[in-house]
Amino acid sequence: MWSRVQGGGAPRSPRLPGGTDGSAPGTRGAQSIQARLEERLRRLAAPLTARAAAEVSRIQRRFHSPLHSEWLAAVLGIVLGVSFSVCFLTGMVDYLVQHPPYWFHLPVRPINFFRVTEGVHVLTGIIAIPLLLAKLWVVYPNFSPIPSP
Repeated sequence: MWSRVQGGGAPRSPRLPGGTDGSAPGTRGAQSIQARLEERLRRLAAPLTARAAAEVSRIQRRFHSPLHSEWLAAVLGIVLGVSFSVCFLTGMVDYLVQHPPYWFHLPVRPINFFRVTEGVHVLTGIIAIPLLLAKLWVVYPNFSPIPSP
């Protein structure tokens, strides 16, 4: 980068390109370097872009199903939300019955209240697992969308 002057031994700074056409010194060379880098990247990325486009079309064909729809994802989300909420609320009731604070008293009637809330809690918890798996399967193609080239 540093060069020696022909007659002397003192190094001098390199001459910056640019400045002759009215641009700021150093900009013409930087622009040409940037243009060369962009062209080189374009040439290197061309096969990858074609391969990526082929992969995207393959994935889209693979997941093209009416079961991967927004409507089904919304319905499963609502059902999953209701199931999880009921499971949470009945779990809180069960916890309050087993470890009651001073202000909570379990109603005496209906007699089977605790048994029903415990059963609903277990049932909605078990139902929530396959609902969650179904919801994940429906929205799986949208987890990492591949941008179109």
